Amino acid sequence: MTAEEKVIDVNSLNVYYGEKQIIKNVSFHCYKGEIIGMFGISGAGKTTIIRVLTCQIPDYKGFVKCFGYEPKKNPNKIISQIGYVPQLEMLNLYYEFTAMKNVEIFASMYLIPKQEANKRVQRYFEMLELPKDVWDSKAKFLSGGEKKRVSIAIGLINQPHILFLDEPTTGVDASRRYDILNYLKKLNMEMKTTMVIVTHDLETANICDRIVLLRNGQVVDFDTPKNLISKLPSQGKIARLRIPGLTTEILGRIAEIGAVIYILRVGKDEIELYIDRIEENLEHIVNKLFEMGIAISSLTRDTASFRRFFQIRMQDIASKEKYKIIQAMD
Repeated sequence: MTAEEKVIDVNSLNVYYGEKQIIKNVSFHCYKGEIIGMFGISGAGKTTIIRVLTCQIPDYKGFVKCFGYEPKKNPNKIISQIGYVPQLEMLNLYYEFTAMKNVEIFASMYLIPKQEANKRVQRYFEMLELPKDVWDSKAKFLSGGEKKRVSIAIGLINQPHILFLDEPTTGVDASRRYDILNYLKKLNMEMKTTMVIVTHDLETANICDRIVLLRNGQVVDFDTPKNLISKLPSQGKIARLRIPGLTTEILGRIAEIGAVIYILRVGKDEIELYIDRIEENLEHIVNKLFEMGIAISSLTRDTASFRRFFQIRMQDIASKEKYKIIQAMD
């Protein structure tokens, strides 16, 4: 399989639960060595799609292939060559066994010789920076981040073509979330492991090559994070203003300025302006605010994050009418 071959190829996937259609004409693909992020609010269809790809739902319509095999026709060939990291570690960790023993048990299920399994476990634990003093500790005594790293090592033990991860940062302290994402990127770069990450954690987009954005069982966007952000006004370039004494009335007056497409309130006195043709219109907008008697204590330029794109995109899709003023999720 060359680097340019599609490891995952989904075209017009439809899934029904009884009479209800859950997945509607979903199409996307993934090349070898990529990290694909699947984002969407609860009920968007992320988990159902993963269950199709991992051969848990054989009753579907459409074209689906994982490294050349169809889930409904060749489940055994696919299952033996994928890894899976569940959201809850209790689903794949034996809490009374040590971290090392847990991974060795799963290695035995793939008939991996004990010496080779031990070599792989040590390599993965070292790559994941799991402290050596916890390798022989029972899983029940490990922290949330340590349990997650053991779970990832289990998912890698068979050296899978694709590693599926369900909410890999859930249950991990906020301070360790970025560590988990960094470990995944490191594994991806060093081992060339293709990854599919299902998540609500929008920071995960920072390690993804491409994004599948879902809503109500449909793909609403499929592209690189950079390209998605560039779909915002002025290709995602923003002006960040601090306005002392910012009120709802002031926000409303700013929204009436024609070139202002969106206003995100990101703090008590701080807003982000998404402006049509920002290079041409920003100075005019600032002058207009001074004319209105609206004082600006600071003005900086920046580029929008994926988090901002996601919030604006979901707002637009959900709303029958366009809202200019949005409260940031931060």
